[in-house]
Amino acid sequence: MKRMVGNKNGRAERGAILFLCILLVVLLGALALSFSAVVQKNSGSGRFFNNLGALRRYAETGLALSIHEIGYGVNGGDGQIGTELWVAANDVGRDGLAATFDEGEGNGIPTPGEPNVFGSPVGPAQMGMSLCVHAWDTEWPNVTRIVATAFNSESIANVEIYTHEEPRPVPDLAAAYVDPGTQIKFGGNLKIDGNDYMPDGTAGTAPAVYGISTAIGDPAGSNALDLISQVEKKYYDQVLGKAGAPSIGEVAPVDASGLFDEFKARKTQEVSPGNYTDIQWGNWTKNDFRVTYASGDITLAGTASGAGVLIVDGTLTLTGKTDFVGVIIARGDVKLSGSGNEVKVYGSLIASDSNELSFRATGSPVIRYSSWALAQAFRLLRGRPEVVCWDYF
Repeated sequence: MKRMVGNKNGRAERGAILFLCILLVVLLGALALSFSAVVQKNSGSGRFFNNLGALRRYAETGLALSIHEIGYGVNGGDGQIGTELWVAANDVGRDGLAATFDEGEGNGIPTPGEPNVFGSPVGPAQMGMSLCVHAWDTEWPNVTRIVATAFNSESIANVEIYTHEEPRPVPDLAAAYVDPGTQIKFGGNLKIDGNDYMPDGTAGTAPAVYGISTAIGDPAGSNALDLISQVEKKYYDQVLGKAGAPSIGEVAPVDASGLFDEFKARKTQEVSPGNYTDIQWGNWTKNDFRVTYASGDITLAGTASGAGVLIVDGTLTLTGKTDFVGVIIARGDVKLSGSGNEVKVYGSLIASDSNELSFRATGSPVIRYSSWALAQAFRLLRGRPEVVCWDYF
């Protein structure tokens, strides 16, 4: 009887041990599965955060590139990367369709997938990352908003900044500024007007300046008198502005040659000497202001137009129906001529190191002072914008 009880107890003990072993295996398996799930989750989270961190770094790099473009006039100085053609009407979200209320729709910034948003590849190819940047003027003077977006198939990062820049002071220019000693020759129906105008011909808001100005003489007034003596009385009423007609006076010296060199360092395009007909070097109605450098004598004819700054290392001849908005600086003679059509310059014409400023026109060319046009032109000399606000989203 004792032996039978011992056998039963032994079998019970072995069963309990087996059960405990099975339970332990199950528990170990559950722990392994749980650990694997945690590892996978942590791995996925780590990959996400690595992606996001890398994308944010490239977005920040995009902001730096945009600031560089704006501050130094690179690639037109607009600060756009892959969003040059994006407009508010394109703000339809990642699916590219309006009224679907998907991610990015109506958020006011270019989003990957929207029309006219083209990402530029960045980073290691295996990460498949792209970058786009957009810059806007704001309602605050000289403050620009810039948003950079870096993205790939797994994530997207946006970095936003606001920058402020001190505007470049505009020198004391007239409708036409000439270095002392320049010879002026009048003829035809030319009008040089120092009253302020907008480029569409409407009145501006700035006070009138001289029609023609030059540097202060020694004694004061002598340089202006030299210019006035070259203008026949019958042309007096064709030089308008402050101080009556002819509106010719002296201002603090303008370093025309220095301005020429500064703008040349920021040139956005260079043209060879020659005759140009029906060209367009910028368009003020489209906020397209350029610095065009001509390396020698040029003639503009036909319906030639431009906006921004035109600097000419030689003689400049304007004829036909040439229309320019901004600043023209010529290191040589300046000649306006025509045969019935109008040459129109809104801004300021500067004759630097010139021997002759020749106005001989059978048409009706006009040079009109425009403080607005000058402000746009001198913005092309602006310095590096300073960041005043930074945000991630």
